[in-house]
Amino acid sequence: MFHGLKCVLFSCARREELYEADFTSERSVHDLIDEPDRHLLIFEGRPVHCSLVSCLKMSFLTSCEQPAFKMQRVTEISVFLKQRIAIEFCVKLGKTATETLHLLQEAYGGDAFKKTQVFHWHKSFQTGRQQVLDMPRAPRKKTGRSAENVQKVKELIEGDRRLSVSALSGLTDISATSVFRILTVDLSLRRRSAKFVPHLLTETQQEHRLELSQRMLQRIHSEPELLNTIITMDETWTYQYDPELKAQSSEWLTPKAPRPVKCVRERAVGKVMLVTFFDVSGMIHYEFFHRTITGELFVQVLQRLRESVLHRRGLQFLKDCSLHMDNASPHTALDTRKFLIQCGMKVIEHAPYSPDLAPSDFWLYPRLKKPLRGKRYENLRALKEAVRQEIGSITSEEFRDCLTKQWPCRWAQCVNSAGAYFEGVSSNDPVEKLD
Repeated sequence: MFHGLKCVLFSCARREELYEADFTSERSVHDLIDEPDRHLLIFEGRPVHCSLVSCLKMSFLTSCEQPAFKMQRVTEISVFLKQRIAIEFCVKLGKTATETLHLLQEAYGGDAFKKTQVFHWHKSFQTGRQQVLDMPRAPRKKTGRSAENVQKVKELIEGDRRLSVSALSGLTDISATSVFRILTVDLSLRRRSAKFVPHLLTETQQEHRLELSQRMLQRIHSEPELLNTIITMDETWTYQYDPELKAQSSEWLTPKAPRPVKCVRERAVGKVMLVTFFDVSGMIHYEFFHRTITGELFVQVLQRLRESVLHRRGLQFLKDCSLHMDNASPHTALDTRKFLIQCGMKVIEHAPYSPDLAPSDFWLYPRLKKPLRGKRYENLRALKEAVRQEIGSITSEEFRDCLTKQWPCRWAQCVNSAGAYFEGVSSNDPVEKLD
């Protein structure tokens, strides 16, 4: 270990004899064992207190052949070690950290410790530290990706998959870099955050979603005109001020440009509820309300809807159309069900907790609200006017694409995921026919 390396031997008793030792020289080690006093061994740039004899014994134990020495006179001790001794001396004299700093700067000039170092060592000596040398460091952690280490990490991660790399490194005494490589290369793992979902679906609810999606896919293949006769509806709150989404505030910047910042803001108190009804040709009917809709109020809305359908689509469409809506309380109220039965309007069943299968939730309202975000409207009248303009800007092709392409693709994706929530849907995905 010492063969071919250099170390420094300094007499701590007399503080005058300092030698640089070269273990490749010719002089024998035994010629140095003539002083019983304490010495300072500086090995690989780090000072360690020990007796000269102990130093030489250590060199014997770690070397296969007896090392030899070539002695050279050295005139200076490390300036850093001198300053630590000076700081300890100032502490014993009762000097403050600031006074000590000024004295060191006056004595050593540009080589003096910085303020942080002076204050650190001054506090250490004040709290009882006796040594001017660095404390021994913990041994370096294992870095090998051996089969034993891989198995150890695997057992820990199977017990708790939320353990961090640093936690695993501490538990296994393996370096963080090796732990990361074991996880990603040897175990082929990737750390992924949990995604937010509308509801933690039970097995029964997933089966219900699966059955309804399969049924709707079968119907649109057996009844090609079904999607052209469906009216889908829903409600949503619109606000006088709705903060922008994080993605909306992103900007194209140069690599050195600072990251843009924005203040976290809450939605404004002023709000109005929007109720919409649309089909493949466009918006049929919509209304604004300043309070939550009840079953009785929803029946009045349906009455006005029938008038709008008759005026915009004709009597035949009114007879053939089906209404799709979610399972909100006003939609399933007794008054609502009685009215739908009386007027003979068919209802398309919707699975509970399934906004990913409702056209208003997965397409219309995000499309409608995005341009409104980040804008502050003076009053509700201005808000309503902005909503009307956005509704008028949506083309009939967009409505048709939502109901005839995106909606069936979502049913197919629901079937593929066995009724669970899904993500990453594209309207270009093929919809396979179910037998």
